[in-house]
Amino acid sequence: MIGRQQAIAMAERTSAFTHLVSSLEFLTTEEDRAVGGFNDWDVIRDHYTHFPAPVRRLLDTVGNPGVTRVLHMGRVAAAASLVASKSTGRWRAYADAYLTLSSVALHSRHMYGTDGSDQLSLLVQFSMTVARAGRRNPRLADACLWFVALQSTLSYAVSGLVKLPGSDWRSGKALPGIMRTQNYGDRDVYALMRTHPRAAKALAHGVLALECAFPLVYYRKGRYAPAILAAAGAFHLANTRVMGLGRFLPAFLSTYPAVLYTVRGAEDREGRALVPARSDNTPRLAGAVLGAAALAAAGAQRRRRRRVLVGDGSERYVTVPSGNRLAHRLTEPPREEDAARPVLVCETGLMATAARWTNIRRALQADFPVLTYDRAGYGGSSYHQADPYTLRSSVDDLAALVRTVCPGRPVVLIGHSLGGYLALRALRALPDQVIGAVLLDPSHPGELHRSAAQANGARRMAGRFLTIPTSLRYGLGALLPEPGWLTWLPPDVRRRVLDQYRDAGLWQTALREWKATYAEFLNNDGSLPAVSVPLLLIAAGRTHREDGVNAKLHQEIVDASPRGELRVIDGVGHGELVTNPDPARRIAEHVAAFTTSVTPGGGA
Repeated sequence: MIGRQQAIAMAERTSAFTHLVSSLEFLTTEEDRAVGGFNDWDVIRDHYTHFPAPVRRLLDTVGNPGVTRVLHMGRVAAAASLVASKSTGRWRAYADAYLTLSSVALHSRHMYGTDGSDQLSLLVQFSMTVARAGRRNPRLADACLWFVALQSTLSYAVSGLVKLPGSDWRSGKALPGIMRTQNYGDRDVYALMRTHPRAAKALAHGVLALECAFPLVYYRKGRYAPAILAAAGAFHLANTRVMGLGRFLPAFLSTYPAVLYTVRGAEDREGRALVPARSDNTPRLAGAVLGAAALAAAGAQRRRRRRVLVGDGSERYVTVPSGNRLAHRLTEPPREEDAARPVLVCETGLMATAARWTNIRRALQADFPVLTYDRAGYGGSSYHQADPYTLRSSVDDLAALVRTVCPGRPVVLIGHSLGGYLALRALRALPDQVIGAVLLDPSHPGELHRSAAQANGARRMAGRFLTIPTSLRYGLGALLPEPGWLTWLPPDVRRRVLDQYRDAGLWQTALREWKATYAEFLNNDGSLPAVSVPLLLIAAGRTHREDGVNAKLHQEIVDASPRGELRVIDGVGHGELVTNPDPARRIAEHVAAFTTSVTPGGGA
């Protein structure tokens, strides 16, 4: 194992080499920053318009081509001196500081083209700057080395744990898929993996094992650390050759000295204290902070879950034959004559709650009865059914809810996305009550087979379900960023919707529904449920513009109705139809006109 000063020197030099290579690359690719290049400052600076004026002026100064060039030349000189010189003078701290500060200053200038190696080398260089600046404080130096070592360990472990739930990595399909890509692939290696699938699978499993088992460097006072670090270094060396990730090799190697320094025990094999003694306060403090954070996160998660189940106090509850308990809200119009109009029943899409209908509901409730509810598992509704879940389960729950809450009353079903398909299925279950249906960008049972965009979207959705539900169960909901669409909802419901979005129950329910939908759509022959009532389909303009197949699928749904109509709202995306106030207002107008037209005696 190595000592403190040796670890600092080795980490510093290796990280500086990463900065040296990085700046040389930027100096030889100035066309990327020219007019029309992907790092054209006249374009990139628009990303920082919300920054304070002094910061924008500083960024504009750094963005000047001459200033950028001078900064990189200074980085080359500083990094080269750190790599080449073995002197231990104070100037090394100044060189480290220059590399650190210039990396931060130039980050905005090179928005496109940086990668994880730049971030890791910045972290290491900053840590060595602090260690050099406090060279008379061994505890501070040890804290910096522990910080780098723990960051390296987490990087490997998290990378492996994130891959582990994915079927592509477990089945061995991931590596051939990567080798097939243009950016990171290799034609010869891809051919070998196709020829030898068992070897490719074994290699994928080896990568998973190496990353997940990396924390074993600390097992038995670092006895296996050299072997594990050698294997990890060989892994990065192979990536350099095959994937072209050259800077990752020195970036990760720069963390290994800190790992080797921190894995050694506080005593030698004879039990004598090692000199100089190492301070291990950092991992203890980190463990205490993480423990306290875990307890706080668990408490916050329980409080969030309680708020989700309680709702806003206006919900009512009904237990349907499946055993599920559904939270719902039925608003009646203030005028008695309007109460005789059909009830508008809103069916949400995947991973959505009834609160997403707030803008549409409030635009309609003055003239029509409106029923919104959460499917079992979402929001305040609870899932208790004993039978395995299928989409038929949600259809039966919807029909039971309508018969219980609106017995004998005429109904117009309104469904968004997956909710549109569920509404179509519910027509047959409520033949005596439903007089019309409004579908907002509905799902089509044949979309996975006929639309490449929908199939790709389904695969991306699967990726989101790999880690987020588990993370939320462990209390990490506060780390889930607020979705951009939240600002479209009225202020009085945003907190509740954010709680629902960060609640593990929503994601677990969405995963259950997604699996059932994916299986049913994959096995569907493309046929549609029978439609015996007038139907209005309102599509998002972007959906039709970006995927012509979707437009054809929507037309098929319209044609299945004895009186079908298609309307397209231009410039609007799939999720905006329900949530964004302007499209929601326009949809409410269409719904009101359609409902009036299908109501007996209600007008043409």
